[in-house]
Amino acid sequence: MTESQSPEEGVGSIKGKRSEQAEQARPGTVVGMIRGYTSKKRPREQAEQWSDNEISFPSTPGCQLVNSPIILEALIEGFLVRRIYVDGGSSSEVMYEHCFRNLRAETKAKLKESRTPLVGFYGEVSYPIGTINLNVTMGESKRLRTIPMEFTVVKSHSRYNVILGQTSLRSLGVIASTIHSMIKCPTANRIAIVTT
Repeated sequence: MTESQSPEEGVGSIKGKRSEQAEQARPGTVVGMIRGYTSKKRPREQAEQWSDNEISFPSTPGCQLVNSPIILEALIEGFLVRRIYVDGGSSSEVMYEHCFRNLRAETKAKLKESRTPLVGFYGEVSYPIGTINLNVTMGESKRLRTIPMEFTVVKSHSRYNVILGQTSLRSLGVIASTIHSMIKCPTANRIAIVTT
């Protein structure tokens, strides 16, 4: 709807099939046009300018390059959790049942039912126990980041406790380097380096 049109013209000029749909819609639920407005940066964007700090890795001689998975530790709801596998190819964050069982009872009570199946590398399908939102703190010394993450809790055997996937890595601003066997992420107090 342009400024010169009345509200009736913006909605009422719909012809044929569209006008039938418009008549069936409840009054006030049809939108003729949505206008976008540019605005100032949101406060969150201004407050987190430190997250734009450049992340780089040193050059490494070929003889010192490693080829092993990145396995870290982090605080999850106040518990130090070891054997966290960083998997930039995973589309979800996974917590295995053996890790979940060690959380506090009040934390475990936050588990929500989930019917979304997980498909493994070989096409095997498994159904999770549920999903749970937990605070995860990662970093080093005074350079820490804490964010909430939604974990899918699965009943499966694994040498790992947790898998961190694309969503959490993006939320943390993590850059992973397998050849350096480390991750780096921005914090309010410069770049944190976490090694395996």
